Amino acid sequence: MNTNQIKQCKPKYTLEFKQDSSKLVLEKVSAHQQAADNLGISLSAIGRWVRSERGSTTDGETKINCPSPKSRLVPALPIMIMRIVCN
Repeated sequence: MNTNQIKQCKPKYTLEFKQDSSKLVLEKVSAHQQAADNLGISLSAIGRWVRSERGSTTDGETKINCPSPKSRLVPALPIMIMRIVCN
């Protein structure tokens, strides 16, 4: 391999490191960019880890964020009002 063609190795982080890093952001200790800079990781990596932590519980199960019935009706409300007013 030529010295100009040195392959970059993707860093591997432990699950514990990812979870602890995410907690810095989730617990409002620091912002995404600040946490990434302080830990020497990319902004996109911390973003992925935070999204992953938001979607998981402590027992390893995944949270399912189901919208409430009210939140599903709100986007349809203007259409329903137009139907009532125009009829």
